[in-house]
Amino acid sequence: MPTLMPGDLTRLIFSGFAGAGIGDVANYLYRTEPRYMAALEADIRERGITEAVELLGSCLLVRGHHRAAAAWRAGAAVPAAPCGHSRTPDQTIEHYCWAALRRRYPGELAAWRQHDPHSWTALTGTAS
Repeated sequence: MPTLMPGDLTRLIFSGFAGAGIGDVANYLYRTEPRYMAALEADIRERGITEAVELLGSCLLVRGHHRAAAAWRAGAAVPAAPCGHSRTPDQTIEHYCWAALRRRYPGELAAWRQHDPHSWTALTGTAS
């Protein structure tokens, strides 16, 4: 499984965030889900990441946007796998730990689900 270093994250293309780079995605996620992203970043700084983000090809990120953004801010390496990979037992445990962390902030999850993934103005916060 390849590992993406923080500098490699800048070349990723994000599904659901047309035309946005890692900085734009991170700013949007930290603005709309500040408590969850801060908790996720703290967890990544403490334990690192074992659950891979999923890529189509070499640079289209289809799963793991939050992890990639938090790792980029934390300066941590991110494991990557092809889309649809099977999780190891450790990755499954980590997935459910982060799902439990997500449930602490239900209002922020609702905000995330309301964004328009095809709108640049939704990303930059200039939507009316």
